[in-house]
Amino acid sequence: MSLHRNTPVTVDLPCLRTVAKQGGRQLLENTVAPLIVFYVALVTLGHTWAFASALGLCYLTLAVRVIRRKPIPAMLLVGVVLMTARAVIALATGSIFLYFLQPSLGNFAIGALFLGTVAIGRPLVARLAGEFCGFPAEMVGHHRLRSFFRQVSLIWAAVFCVNGAVAIWMLVSVPIGQYLVISTSSSTGVILLGIGVSLWLFRRSVHGAGMQIRLGGRLLRGPRAVSSAA
Repeated sequence: MSLHRNTPVTVDLPCLRTVAKQGGRQLLENTVAPLIVFYVALVTLGHTWAFASALGLCYLTLAVRVIRRKPIPAMLLVGVVLMTARAVIALATGSIFLYFLQPSLGNFAIGALFLGTVAIGRPLVARLAGEFCGFPAEMVGHHRLRSFFRQVSLIWAAVFCVNGAVAIWMLVSVPIGQYLVISTSSSTGVILLGIGVSLWLFRRSVHGAGMQIRLGGRLLRGPRAVSSAA
């Protein structure tokens, strides 16, 4: 495969505001709101109602989207399924520890999935990029981008494993109220760091491959363009 310098492949991506808005909505629906409802119900009504309330909010969010005929994000569906499993086990055992242990162990499973796809030469990030961003075939198959997909898969394997380890450590070390606050904030911080490093590697790899990025209709200038303009 060859890429011509005078006709570089252009990668069209949505603007950062759109990405942040979509990501913020999913974070609110899948993580923040259920945790707030869970904690309020826990301190006012007890753990049984806390399990049921968090699950009920997830189903309410899903029902509102169905009634309003809005698109249902895959992450919301996955979140509802996982929350249902968590709530069923927690209600059957009455254990808050098991309720929060399940997603922590899930982090390790996702991290192992990222590592496994790298080991077999089919990084999961490459598949996600193709499905959600519509990257052209020239981009996905370029050797610099293949290296990028391997690196970012390893980064996100580390992100999930670190979050899982920290969550379990705090789960056995601090009261549940402190756990909810510290775990959510630390997990969000690690995820934001992973996003920042991934974006930096992505831009570096794209421009290193002789491609260019158009973000929300605006063409981003890479290191080569800046140096040549100077």
